[in-house]
Amino acid sequence: MVDVEVRAILFDMDGTLVDSTAMVEAMWTEFAVANGVDPRDVISFAHGRPSRDTIAKFAAHASDTDHWLTTIGAWEEDRFDDVAQIPGARALVAAVPEGQWAIVTSALHGPARRRLEAVGFPSPAVLIGADDVVEGKPSPEGYLAAAAVLGVPPEQCLVFEDTEAGLAAGRAAGCTVVAVGDQATASMRVASLTEVSVEVVGQKLRVTLNRA
Repeated sequence: MVDVEVRAILFDMDGTLVDSTAMVEAMWTEFAVANGVDPRDVISFAHGRPSRDTIAKFAAHASDTDHWLTTIGAWEEDRFDDVAQIPGARALVAAVPEGQWAIVTSALHGPARRRLEAVGFPSPAVLIGADDVVEGKPSPEGYLAAAAVLGVPPEQCLVFEDTEAGLAAGRAAGCTVVAVGDQATASMRVASLTEVSVEVVGQKLRVTLNRA
């Protein structure tokens, strides 16, 4: 068991709070097939990164970039059938006072809020999407932006992430990071958010990791 005291918690969305793996992998498989590349390569690269970066890397022709940005954006707007809350996510967020948590996601801002709404997740006061930053994960820009909006120094923020790109972004921002699940590594890790609890202590949050 590990206790960490911070002033704010910053969450990734897909794979951390929301299980959208089936939807995301189906979307990128369609893209990969259309562009003549191995879907496994695209999916591996895409997890935790903005769509624009994946499209730029794998689109068969640079002139197709705008087409695919529009197409992928439309898919993100409409495809919610295979999306669900991650176990423990809602209870964990409910334990954190408003103004002390935010979501930093590689999804576009609008579709991200609609994805949360589709699974009955509370809409955060602070959400930083891919279209709110110039550089997506693994750049720290999103996490730095969220910390700034909350008015909390990055070193007083705890980041929960499920991808290497996201963890790298949190570290580069100066935050303490926790890996969720078994797809990424960090010095602190939990298998599930059900292993995390939060206690409000004055202006701080005491976060307990029951497995690290």
